[in-house]
Amino acid sequence: MRFPLFALLIAASLRDFTAGAQEAATSEYQVEAAYLYHFAEFVAWPPAAFSGPDSPVVIGVLNADPLAAELEAIIRNKTVQGRGLRMMRLDSRPITDARACHILFTGNSDQKRLAELLSGLKGAPVLTVGKMEGFTAAGGVINFLIEDKKVKFEINDAAARQVGLRISAKLLNLARRKTAALAPRPTVLAACTLSGGVSRLLLACNKFRGKRFVAAILTPSIQP
Repeated sequence: MRFPLFALLIAASLRDFTAGAQEAATSEYQVEAAYLYHFAEFVAWPPAAFSGPDSPVVIGVLNADPLAAELEAIIRNKTVQGRGLRMMRLDSRPITDARACHILFTGNSDQKRLAELLSGLKGAPVLTVGKMEGFTAAGGVINFLIEDKKVKFEINDAAARQVGLRISAKLLNLARRKTAALAPRPTVLAACTLSGGVSRLLLACNKFRGKRFVAAILTPSIQP
């Protein structure tokens, strides 16, 4: 059985974080930061989203300092789709500055500002990523969930397409999808276990395109 490309990339990224007996176990923030980095590889932005062929992919982080520190280390000297990566901290900036980002992560303590944030981004080709209840229902694109000590994510593909973003089927097929505007599709879970011992990145697809498969990739142990 061939594992999906995205799953292999995530597994490899997690191994880098936990290589060596002296290093600390991978945290929830490292897992989420790794996902943010790889999300950039599976999203197509409209040409107008970049000022030039050498313009970087800008990942904004709002009210999530621990994740920002991990993300900064992950993207250093990395490229995606032939472009460099740059992180922008938005805590002390006006909401309108977030329109310059290609990916925007907002921490779970920003729930009260969610309506203001999404309103300020209306029409901008920004992949919004959150970690709060109701994020995708409110118009956000990707939302992280912690269930049974696992990092999972759901995708509102309709919200992405509304602002001109095209998410690869490889990524869509790994997400718990919430897309009210589209016909119901099979539920697919993407998860990374955060408990001790040997953990697994579990990918499950039930009757996708008439085929049933379950794939499991071993990854190092990580703790919340």
